[in-house]
Amino acid sequence: MTSEKQFIKTMKLCKGMHQLIAEKLGITRQAVSKRIKENPRINAAYEDVLEANIDYAETHLLKKINEGDTTALIFFLKCKAKNRGYVERQEFTGANGGAIKTEIENPLKDFTKDEIAVLIKKVHAEC
Repeated sequence: MTSEKQFIKTMKLCKGMHQLIAEKLGITRQAVSKRIKENPRINAAYEDVLEANIDYAETHLLKKINEGDTTALIFFLKCKAKNRGYVERQEFTGANGGAIKTEIENPLKDFTKDEIAVLIKKVHAEC
């Protein structure tokens, strides 16, 4: 079995990617997941690697924003400026923020059951 120190070193080298760690250490991806889950020191190091990956991505996103990349700007605003209206979806509410009230009118409400049966037969005949 690989030492804890070697496991963490390999995990950092592979940026926390389970399949790559498994290939480097000659074990299964499931064994990697189990070791990360069961060993508190390895788990803490894994969380640090994930945070470093996020920092890396954020750094490159900010670089693109500084270059004026429109896609990066839009992505950033949709993620970080929702309170300013940069959202993908619109939410609607009823009066005073309550539920939206809907009424569905039944167009057949004035027909008898026999009249509805006749209409259904006509539709089936036309199909």
